[in-house]
Order: sequence, then C-alpha cells, then structure tokens
Amino acid sequence: MTVHHQFSVLIVGGGPVGLALAADLGWRGVRCLLVEQTDGVIEHPKANGVNSRTMEFCRRWGITKAIRDTGFPNDYPHNEIYVTSLAGYLLACEEIPSLGDRQPPPGAAEKYQRIPQTIFDPILRDLARSFPTVSLRYLLRCNSVTQDTEGVTAQLTDLDGGNEEQVRAQYVVSCEGANSPIREALGIQMEGTEVLTYASNILFRAPDLLTRHDKGQGRSYVAIGPNGPWASLIAINGKDLWRLQIRGSRDPKFWDTLDVDESIRRFAGMDFPYEVLSEMQWVRRELVAKNYRKDRIFIAGDAAHQLSPSGSFGMNTGVGDAMDLSWKLQAVLDGWGGLNLLDSYEIERRPIGVRNVQEATVNFTRIGAHKSRPEILENTPEGDRARKEAGDRISKVMERSTAGIELGYRYENSPICVPDGTPPPPDDPKIYTPTARPGSRAPHVWIGENKSVLDLYGKAFVLLRLGSNAPSVDGFISAADKRGMPLEAIPLDMPELSTMYERKLVLVRPDGHVAWRGDSPPNDCEAVIDRVRGAAI
Repeated sequence: MTVHHQFSVLIVGGGPVGLALAADLGWRGVRCLLVEQTDGVIEHPKANGVNSRTMEFCRRWGITKAIRDTGFPNDYPHNEIYVTSLAGYLLACEEIPSLGDRQPPPGAAEKYQRIPQTIFDPILRDLARSFPTVSLRYLLRCNSVTQDTEGVTAQLTDLDGGNEEQVRAQYVVSCEGANSPIREALGIQMEGTEVLTYASNILFRAPDLLTRHDKGQGRSYVAIGPNGPWASLIAINGKDLWRLQIRGSRDPKFWDTLDVDESIRRFAGMDFPYEVLSEMQWVRRELVAKNYRKDRIFIAGDAAHQLSPSGSFGMNTGVGDAMDLSWKLQAVLDGWGGLNLLDSYEIERRPIGVRNVQEATVNFTRIGAHKSRPEILENTPEGDRARKEAGDRISKVMERSTAGIELGYRYENSPICVPDGTPPPPDDPKIYTPTARPGSRAPHVWIGENKSVLDLYGKAFVLLRLGSNAPSVDGFISAADKRGMPLEAIPLDMPELSTMYERKLVLVRPDGHVAWRGDSPPNDCEAVIDRVRGAAI
C-alpha cells in the first residue's frame, strides 16, 4: 500500500465540476489530486450549455477562445421549434439568434456558449493538467474517506492494476454526481422531490436529418402529441449528432417499455438512416442536500443538487459551487482565512442550489402542464383548431431568458459580506439587474480594449477606488497586511464604472462578489477585514 501525504485537497469525481475545481485550485497554486473511477472519456454528453457566468470564469483561465472555436457552430440558429413531428405539423417557433449574432446580457463580459461535454471536459482537463500543483488520475476509485482533526484519509483502488492506495489530504470535495457514495457515507440527506419523471436520452448520429424535414435549423425541437409534450430533440454539435430526450413518466416501468427505434421514428414522423450510439436512463429530480459540508469534507455539483436539465442550470450551478469554495480553501490553507470562512460555503451556495433547482422544475413544467386535444394529429378542421390552440399556449410561455439565474444570484445574509442597507433588486430568473450591492456578483464594465473590470478579480481581494476624489485606503491596506490577507487597491476614474458601482470604495472578493462598499473607509477597517476573511462570523 502506497501512502501519499502531499495533497492539500482531494477531489473525488472528474466531471466538469471536479475539473473546474481542480483547474481553479491549480490556478491558485494549491496542491490537489483529482481521482476519477472511469477513464474520463465522455460517450454520452449530458451538459451542453456554458452560461455567461461560467464563461466569465473560463475567461479568467484563458480558455474562452478554445471553447468558441471548438463548440457549436457560430452561424447555426438556436431556434426552439415545436412540432407534432419533424415530418408533421409546425406548432410554434421561438427564434433565437445564433451564437455569432448573440450579445452578452447587460453587465456581463461573456455570452452563453453551446459546447457538448465531450469537448468541454477535455478543455478543462487540459487546463487543470497545465498547472504543476494539480494531479489527475483516472481509473482510480475512492472506496472510503475517514477524517480526523488533522485531515482526511482516503482509501483508493487502482482499477487498472488492482493496487490499493491510501491518500492523505487536508480537505476532500466530493464531485461524484447524484449518487455520491461520500455524501451517503456522511449521512447527508437530500430534500425535495425524489422523482419528477423516469426519463431517457438516446444519442444518435444522422448526418442528413436536417435535409429530410422542412422545419428548419433549430437547437432543439419539442414534439407535442395528444397527451402533450413527450420528447425533445437536441442538436449536439450542429452537424450530425442528436440527442432525443424522452420526458418519461413517474412510473419506473417506463424504462422497460421504451422502444428506442420506435421513439426515434415517432419523433421524426418518418423513416431515415441513423445510428444509435448510446442510451442513458436517468431520473429527473428536484433535490438539494440538507448540508454541503461535514467538517473537512464538502460536496459540490450534482452531489449537492439534482435538477431538471431544463435551462442548463445543473453544470453551471456546480461550477458556481466550485468557484465559491476554491478561494476559501486557498485562504484557509495559506493561513489568512478565518476559522469560520469555510462555513460560509454552505450558507452562500445552498440557497442558490434551492433557487436554481426550483426554477429548473418551473421550466420543465411550463410546457408540460398544457395538455393537447386528441385531434392534434388529425388532418381535419378539428385538428387545425387543436394545433392552433397548442401553438398559442406555447407562444405565451416561450420566453427563455435566464440572465437572472446566470448572473443575478446573490449571497443574501452571507456572514462574510457587509450589508450597506440598500434594498435588493427584484430576484427575477429572466432579468439580470446589474448591482454592486454587497453579496452580489460585481458587474462587468469595459475599462480598456477587450479588458473588463472583471479581469481584475480572482487572485486576491480587490479594493476599487472609483472617481477622481476617492479617499485613501491606507487603513484597509494596513489591516489586510496585519492579517496576511492579499489585497490590491486599484484606482479607476471612469464615470460608467462609478455609476454602475455607486460608491467610491468597493471591496471585491476573489470569486468576484462584492464584500463591502462605501463612500469612505469604515471606522474600524480591521473589523471589516476580519469579517470578509471569515474571522468574525
């Protein structure tokens, strides 16, 4: 048995959330080991959408060009098209610009990018491997973790050679997915709805599918039958790969009765050549973990929250978990993070998990709640009326903006943010209202050619001194120096930035969320520094 003691953080699970955490820890110089029991090859992509906020983190790491160049075609329309079948009737169409024609939401530096997990994961993997402090090991299963006051011991099995290993780390993060063994071993319960539907995904290749129907190019097609919507077809790469997602039912026997080929032909409404690559059975849930942490062990991503894929919230919410946790782990490992800093991870991220899980369910049910008339498939006047009714209902609920979810999440009641007494903007999942109110994501403003104010955030706390008459921040700098907390004071005299941030002094955390703001330094700068670093909770 080999014993390793040199790792600060052990990450269990090599999906996009685990890889993002490993990459950010490596970017910060933290020594970490990621173990994944598979070979890391993604055969059936579950995640396909990288939202604006996740793209801002990718901007931090310098991989946005790689994502744009290898992801979904920039000129492919993202229309969402509702049909009885591809060869049947068109019910409604929501016209959505292609990636090339789309602009970032107001207050965002990056726009949404569509990229299949088969491409996104390898980009993250290469990024993580580029940092000398990161070790990635595949075909290595974590059997158990045992923690004590000094750290955590993990028992591992090399699935390639069969050797048993023991790894020692100061902290462990489970990114294992919905059925996390570590979460179950810790006794952390999930709260919410265990089963919304038993569903199925069918990945297939059909190079000429677009030429065989007259509904046009779409990112997704939704099929409506006599009992309402029953499946959606997703363009994976904008070329030849497609994923048929069948909504299913609450009856687990649905899986036993599903006919893959019949489902593909039913959706198409015709025979055409295709090759089934894989099928994945899964359960649509609405669950959030009751706790995100137990002492030195944390959970993130699907291990912490499980939600409907409607809206592409799942992976992006998990990456948000990783970005919240990463800088806090670094702070504690480097000695300047307070004893209570790691407690703020659950306090901040669990409400976001609840919010996003619930909104995903709303997205799932907004179309499914409307049942169709039985005549919807008939070539009769009654069928025409049924299709018009269905199309009218769909048109009323087709609004797909999720800017509020992507950018508008905020850490209300965070113990490491200092409220300034201002009321919060409306928490609208569709609309993002830029604000530098403490707890909110610091909004983007261009401060140079292709340079955002967001590019200043990440490695340390940043204290913005805004305007020509911003006061001295010597008290803040002295207080941070005493605590060993990295702090960079940056003067910027830009009217647009001052208007957006609304105060002369704004303290921004390494994850890009505002910790404190004011027009003059507080009476006790040390108290503020202690609070934002988790030493005065």
